[in-house]
Amino acid sequence: MEYQPKVSSADGRIRGAEALVRWHHPSSGKIPSANFIAIAEEIGLIAEIGRFVLRRSLKDIGELIRGGADIVLAANVTAAEIEDPRFIQDVVAAVQEAHFPPSRLELEITESVAMRNPDVVCERVTALRQLGIRFAIDDFGAGYSNLATMARLPFDTVKLDRSLVAGVARDPEKQTILRIAIRLAEELGFETVAEGVEGEDDLHFVAENGATMVQGFVFSPSLPIAEFSALVRPGRLRSWVGTNGDRFAAAARQHAS
Repeated sequence: MEYQPKVSSADGRIRGAEALVRWHHPSSGKIPSANFIAIAEEIGLIAEIGRFVLRRSLKDIGELIRGGADIVLAANVTAAEIEDPRFIQDVVAAVQEAHFPPSRLELEITESVAMRNPDVVCERVTALRQLGIRFAIDDFGAGYSNLATMARLPFDTVKLDRSLVAGVARDPEKQTILRIAIRLAEELGFETVAEGVEGEDDLHFVAENGATMVQGFVFSPSLPIAEFSALVRPGRLRSWVGTNGDRFAAAARQHAS
């Protein structure tokens, strides 16, 4: 397991972590997740991997939260998982076993999965949100969303797809789309996460235009739990930046190193 920080656009603090599974093969080295996740889906192992990711990340991040870290754990949910009739039961059991505060867990569902069976997704999401668990719509802007359907799904956060974010500072068309997406999310009461931010100019743009949080290599890649823990120890990060994108970028470079 590795964890990529989510950083507040308002003050530069790490406010969340996305749990990401990695495979270090003994002879082939690091296997790209896109490769083995696709195979796992094909042979029916993706739900098992999902349960492993959830339980391990609840344990890792739960220890940090009990130690005083003010963060939210984000974990991805596949179509196979959320369409499984045992999904709610499995999530509740994992949270209870880890003694994890439900309000500190956010499950991410891609917009393609949400649109595939919105009634089932709405049912599952509504039940778990009643327990305090948060939900995010992932990869927003990748081209699948029906806005009317999106408006009635009970999500808390919109993750703006990296295809919208990458190079936005130099692309007027992307700028228009991103501004509209952020404004739409605000109107619907969602927080926003700009993912895949790699350049300082893009960081400045998304922060200036109201993205709640930023995630990407401009701040930090995904990290093993020991390295991530060192970043989020209470009191370590105090990078007050307001609307000054240059100072925000400087803080990002400093803490990434």
